[in-house]
Amino acid sequence: VPQSTSIRNLDLSWNMFSKETLAFEHLGTMIAWSSTLQHLNLTGNRMQEKDTGMLRMLSEGLKVSKSLESLLLKLTYCGDDELKSLAVGIAANRSLRFLDLTSTGVGFEDGGLEQLCAVLKENTTLETVLLACNPIEDRCVKIFLEALQQSPALTHLDLEGCQLAKGESVYLLQNASVHCCVTASVK
Repeated sequence: VPQSTSIRNLDLSWNMFSKETLAFEHLGTMIAWSSTLQHLNLTGNRMQEKDTGMLRMLSEGLKVSKSLESLLLKLTYCGDDELKSLAVGIAANRSLRFLDLTSTGVGFEDGGLEQLCAVLKENTTLETVLLACNPIEDRCVKIFLEALQQSPALTHLDLEGCQLAKGESVYLLQNASVHCCVTASVK
């Protein structure tokens, strides 16, 4: 869809993307070329685990997109490698304001979550990040606190339903002297 000037909302939710599916190969190109695409919904896409193709393409498009404001990846597998790739795209993006990574499998494995938090510290547009119902544990609290304290834009972080076992972790996140509302609870 090169130089599309009319698509504002694109809903590609609940598809069966895989390496054999050619559709997602053009996703990054479409995001990059579209001057009007504001909302992209990729909720519930059933990619094969460790299949970083779609999110890598998405990341490439995010790097140059000037219009995409909302990206929904809820219930779409996003392991550590995928999150690292996505963080690279978000780092270069200056239009994305809302990111939904609810129930995507995002955890604290080999630095993907750490890389996303590093991006949040510098990103000037991303206001809302939903990470609810992911295997994020108490040891991530320090990293989130640093990101929250340094982020110039983040106003809402959702960790509801994550694996925060210690009440003090939730207390620290919710009562940190930052400009961000944190939603979290103890499992």
